[in-house]
Amino acid sequence: MLVALAITLWLLGLAPWDLADTRIVSAFHDGHVWAFDHIARMLVGSEGHGGVTERIGYPGPVLARFIGWAPALMAAPLQPLLGPLGAYNLVMVLSPALAVGAAWALLRRATRVDSWTAAGLALAFGLCPYALGVLQSGQVAKLQHWLLPASLLAVSYALRGPRRSLGLVACVLAGAAMAFTTPSTALFLPFAAGAWVLSELLDQRPFLDRARLAFSGLALAALGLGMLPARLYLGDLRRAGMLLAFEPRSQSVLELSSLPYPAPVAQPEGLLLGLGGLAQQAWDASHVVYLGLPLLALAMLAGLRRGQGRWAGWGLLVLGVVLALGPVLVSGDEFALWHGRRLRLPVVLLEALHYPTRSSGMYYRAVVLAALGLPLLLASGWPRRHRRWLGLAAWSLGLLQVADGWRATRTLWPPPSGPVPGQAMLEAMAADPLPGAVLDLPVEGGSWEGGNAMVASTIHGRSTTGLPRQTSASYLPQTARLAALVDQALGLGDSRAAGALLAARGYRYLCWRPWLDDPSRLPELEASLGAPLGDLELYCWPLEGVGSR
Repeated sequence: MLVALAITLWLLGLAPWDLADTRIVSAFHDGHVWAFDHIARMLVGSEGHGGVTERIGYPGPVLARFIGWAPALMAAPLQPLLGPLGAYNLVMVLSPALAVGAAWALLRRATRVDSWTAAGLALAFGLCPYALGVLQSGQVAKLQHWLLPASLLAVSYALRGPRRSLGLVACVLAGAAMAFTTPSTALFLPFAAGAWVLSELLDQRPFLDRARLAFSGLALAALGLGMLPARLYLGDLRRAGMLLAFEPRSQSVLELSSLPYPAPVAQPEGLLLGLGGLAQQAWDASHVVYLGLPLLALAMLAGLRRGQGRWAGWGLLVLGVVLALGPVLVSGDEFALWHGRRLRLPVVLLEALHYPTRSSGMYYRAVVLAALGLPLLLASGWPRRHRRWLGLAAWSLGLLQVADGWRATRTLWPPPSGPVPGQAMLEAMAADPLPGAVLDLPVEGGSWEGGNAMVASTIHGRSTTGLPRQTSASYLPQTARLAALVDQALGLGDSRAAGALLAARGYRYLCWRPWLDDPSRLPELEASLGAPLGDLELYCWPLEGVGSR
């Protein structure tokens, strides 16, 4: 686990003492820092527990149905010591190490491989290429891939051992933890658990033992029971009748006329060669589906041996690949055709049954199942002789997988990082005793632009107009109203009148980030609002007494 932590810090270009005040540029890190901070406030009672807030999307109200609960709850007690940014960063860099620890425990139980060998092979899962992709993107909920082996470990304890009843309780908790933390990945958990149950039955005799079959059904039911509250919690958000902070916008590949980039489905060349799916800019998302060709070849060879746990390894590998490919085959970002029609794959059956993958749309995330299948296959076929060179070989394979993943994603590392832009100005805003929200420009944007405003709000402590989603005026009526208000204020031609108009709507500051907008807009803003405070990173206009300076 310490090795995984050291590699994670090296990939990000961070030192442990940098975590408290370093912001990593990515598609989603900024918004998640705010979400973790808000959940921590909910736990201590300074924010309401209903998920409705005016802290973002001001004047709101905004419905925020959070995911990522497992890491958020881990980060909450760290906030008084490290602050929102430091608590988030620490949990984020620890997540791959947690995945190594969970995979180690699963490998030990499933294959009976020795501890040192299991640790080396577990590294191949904790820092698999998929994990590197979500680490770069800032998808901290998906980075909790340790929940997959933890859930399967709970299933295993429910099937065999002296305390099966405790294993069933663990299944309920594991299902809930995964569903509330990474629901789109949790959609694949029933299939992984089913494959695990079948492999456990195949590895033991007699196959049709009544007690074992009964506990198999109970374990799967317990997982489902744990996941059910998340289904009710998330529900159909589009029927909420309220502005949504985090709107699910994915749709079935079958309904798309062309694929977005990065693609929501895996492609053969991505799985085998690591081609495509990488972020074009630091603030874009990466969909990394590479399995690691050297490790894949070795794992498949090891899986030919009749070792304990090999059926689990094969089941997860095949399931992960089949599910990740989605309902239709895609290659080179183009739909593969057969007699003029899209070549359909087994997942289309799930589509026909309206399984939630249809609305989630992010099939590529199932590749994490295959990533766990690889070390399981290696461990199942591993020699059982306790020799030092075998342990070193296992560590060499684990490090080989990490190095191969780094090779395939090397353009992503290290990501840009540094203090939150305009931090001194944000701290001055926090010290300002006058109340009021922040109107953040530009008004229109996506998760990247909105995230900048949200992470800034964890420092200045005020409500912001920023949102972690698409906010184009044509897409979101609230944005159109806000843009009209800004145009009205700027069109007055008088800084005092403009400030009074915006202040009357509850705003204390108007903040503008030129690197997210047209930099030539500064003269227009100065002519309408007066001289700003701040610098090239962040310009701010106080909206009371602005004309007296």
